[in-house]
Amino acid sequence: ATQWAEANGYTIKELYDSGRSAFTGDNLIHGQLGRFVDGLKNGEMGPTPVLLIEAFDRFSRLDVAKALGLFSDLIERGATVVVLGTAGNVMTYKAPLSMQDMVIALVAMDGANLYSRNLSKNVKHSVET
Repeated sequence: ATQWAEANGYTIKELYDSGRSAFTGDNLIHGQLGRFVDGLKNGEMGPTPVLLIEAFDRFSRLDVAKALGLFSDLIERGATVVVLGTAGNVMTYKAPLSMQDMVIALVAMDGANLYSRNLSKNVKHSVET
């Protein structure tokens, strides 16, 4: 994250939502992600706001429709979403989004939600047995 920020002329203001669920949306309602979204809506994020995340599952694990709505809202309000990914794969999403970018983002959002749904089922099953 630091390398990307320095290479692109940004200063990082770190957001941590430790203990806030991206599956239930608690990170958006009560966490710092929600403060970022509110700041963007209120015009407090500057002329070129960037949300830099390590993977889509750090952004949202909500169902795809809700995650897409949040993602689209950020982009439409002028934010750039940068996903660092693994092995140096950096994806940059900003307006106007291409169909290819949307498909890649949707697959990542669906994967994040599926992971959390399966984890929830496994935890519930282990508690019941």
